[in-house]
Amino acid sequence: MLRRELVRKPDGTYLDIVQFRSHDDYLDVVKKEMESPVCAMFFSVMDLSDFDPEAEMDVHISLETH
Repeated sequence: MLRRELVRKPDGTYLDIVQFRSHDDYLDVVKKEMESPVCAMFFSVMDLSDFDPEAEMDVHISLETH
């Protein structure tokens, strides 16, 4: 993971922006997060009522950073 940023959207919801070196690194981190008891405790305090664990997450490619 290169960078992680939590932002609040205008409607009051949040967006977690996470940057990785590669798609393989992203997949590795997601796998580790899903297996981690510590991450499970972290996620337990979030309202994930609209989260579908079977749905694929939006993944975008950064073109440039400043």
